[in-house]
Amino acid sequence: MTRFFLLLLLLPVSTFAQSPDSCQLRLSGHLLDEHDDSPLDLATFYLVEAGVGTTSDSLGAFEIPDLCPGWHTIQYSHIGCEPGEVKIFLQKDTTILLLLEHHVKWLQSVTVRARRMEAAPVQNKTDLSGWELDQLRGASLAQSIASVAGVRMLQTGPGVAKPVIHGLHGTRIAIYNNGIRQEGQEWGVDHAPEIDPFTADRIRVIKGAAALQYGIGAIGGVVLSEPDPLPESPGLKGEAMLIGQNNGKQGTLATKWQGGWKKLDGFGWRLQGSLHRGGDWKAPRYELTNTGSAQGAASIGLGYQKGRISASAYYSFFQSEWAVLRSAHIGNVADFLEAIHRDTPLYVLPFSYTINAPRQWTQHHLVKAEAVFRPEKAGIWTLVYGFQQNARQEFDIRRAGRTAKPALDMDLGTHEGTLTWKPLHDGSTWHTTVGISFQYQQNRNVAGTGVRPLIPWFNSTTAGIFGIARYAKPLWEIETGIRMDARQLLIKRFDSQDHLLTEKLPFQGLSASIGASLHPNHIWTANVQAGTTFRPPHVSELYSEGLHHAVASIEQGDPTLQSEKALKGVAGLEFHPHKRLNIQLEGYYTYIRDFIYLEPGPEPLLTIRGVFPVFQYTQTDALLWGVDADAHWEMWRRFSLDLRASLLRSRDIRQDTYLLFMPADRAEASLRYALQTNKKVSDAHLSAGLVRTGRQTRAPEGIDLLPPPEGYTLLQASASCRLLLGKQAVSFFLNATNLLNTSYRDYLNRLRYYADEPGRNIELRVKLDF
Repeated sequence: MTRFFLLLLLLPVSTFAQSPDSCQLRLSGHLLDEHDDSPLDLATFYLVEAGVGTTSDSLGAFEIPDLCPGWHTIQYSHIGCEPGEVKIFLQKDTTILLLLEHHVKWLQSVTVRARRMEAAPVQNKTDLSGWELDQLRGASLAQSIASVAGVRMLQTGPGVAKPVIHGLHGTRIAIYNNGIRQEGQEWGVDHAPEIDPFTADRIRVIKGAAALQYGIGAIGGVVLSEPDPLPESPGLKGEAMLIGQNNGKQGTLATKWQGGWKKLDGFGWRLQGSLHRGGDWKAPRYELTNTGSAQGAASIGLGYQKGRISASAYYSFFQSEWAVLRSAHIGNVADFLEAIHRDTPLYVLPFSYTINAPRQWTQHHLVKAEAVFRPEKAGIWTLVYGFQQNARQEFDIRRAGRTAKPALDMDLGTHEGTLTWKPLHDGSTWHTTVGISFQYQQNRNVAGTGVRPLIPWFNSTTAGIFGIARYAKPLWEIETGIRMDARQLLIKRFDSQDHLLTEKLPFQGLSASIGASLHPNHIWTANVQAGTTFRPPHVSELYSEGLHHAVASIEQGDPTLQSEKALKGVAGLEFHPHKRLNIQLEGYYTYIRDFIYLEPGPEPLLTIRGVFPVFQYTQTDALLWGVDADAHWEMWRRFSLDLRASLLRSRDIRQDTYLLFMPADRAEASLRYALQTNKKVSDAHLSAGLVRTGRQTRAPEGIDLLPPPEGYTLLQASASCRLLLGKQAVSFFLNATNLLNTSYRDYLNRLRYYADEPGRNIELRVKLDF
């Protein structure tokens, strides 16, 4: 692992092959002020895929030569303006006109809308969009971003995953769905975000320390799942995608339609929906009995913009049901001890689509309303309201015909609102944002389960105020911010004598950050950030009491837990020594006082519902530090090489040992070949790669039920192309994972005690644009 990482750092930078003959296209244009059409000089332009950039002259003109045909993402910014981003497809020399703040027009009078970039340039961020995101369509949010250096997955069996950023997960990661912070029962390691993967046209991962605008507790990072802006002109567009997988015999169908209205200029709408069905997954040597899933989702968006006012409304519905590995629920101590030491699970049955207990069912509704007002010389005012309703039921294997009755039945309602103001700084290098936020949550345990609730009834009220200022010069910029939040929990629970208790718990804290970015030319960019924040303990960490079905464990809270206080520093370097080579390095250091985690108990507990391991919430002081590296090299002719590595180290300071359940070292290498294209065929590629995950040798001894599993190496391959069939564009994506059908277990899978990971999986995606 270490050798692979050093090889990435020593990647040669002095010898490169010549560009293929087709890479001779030229992109040029002008950047003008949206209000008065004045030219914007010294603006920066960066093409993500090509890894090249330039600046505009005194007339706002720019030019980038020697580009290859295909999709290109242009990121552009200017002092005192909101940065912008737009994707274009190059087939010939092209000239465009860009208007900041966020209008883009082709000179040939074709109009598109550029996406405003909400993250400041000083932040360490990675975007997935366009063709790259299409290759991952249908995968969960965690699976989609797992290819980003420093990001891993915390799994509960093969179908449930949540993101891990720099070793942190759960409520330490802020996940935003179309501008609204996702609020479900995210405290559970088995509670994946209830987000339809087909709603996002871009997924952004922010790993830095400067994330004040994203609310309380985002110690690990932020994930933004964002749709494209709504259309504002008449016309109808749509797309459909069909996905099939051999492992689990799974199928997915998704479609999206959008357009405008001739009678109302500036009005746009979008409809989207998806369906998924899958059966039992299969490990290389046996079926993973009871791991099927079903999912359905739909959304609608409406928007209107005229002059200085814009307004939009959005609604999404998500429902899913998935089975929990049958072998994880065991009836007696002897069988439990045998199960965790067996090579094969206790229960192996023929393939089935049936979802039996133990199983989970969730339903999530999200409503968003947003209004933006741009009064003359009074800045930009944005008001956002969101409401979410999350229902969760978990079903256990129960006696006397009660299996159909949920053992856990919770309903969570969340109201939130945010008001931000961005004052105008005409001719200034300052850019500021001031905002206030409010959130009210109400969690209810639905009666009739016949079981003491895992977490109690509670209300949560949170209010915050923040301010962010950025000072930008042509070659460098600096950003600083401060935020204050207060939260009060009102909790109603039963004690051991079944007496009803009411408790109020107040929490408050201050967060602050500072960051700087240096970009003297298009060859290299450096940034550094430092921030401090806090995270109040979740109700689950304070008062969990009982069996958590999906992870097949008993969890016990601690009402004396204190808020986590974190200090994080991040430094990054992006290096472009040649237009064919891009290297990114990032180092981070995180100190968390009163770090909350689940510690395994010494022995399993026998209950009337079976035998389960016991986990206790506790606190320590923690250190996490590591390095992420990413390199892309256009080697020669049509070959390119991608290298990626992540190293993480952690320490339990109080116990002077390692932290539990931290990601092992990981390295990836992928070789891609671009096929010859023509008017009928484009974006044709073949690729093959290796993923090496090491054994976690830095885990505390004698605490976990089993030592960390051995490391493993997986072979994967993919092929993709876009065909023009008459006037119909059809895209094909073929992906194969674990091609050698390797048997292995992953340290971050909570069900690794009972079964192997899934074996070979081949996916075919077909996308139609119309």
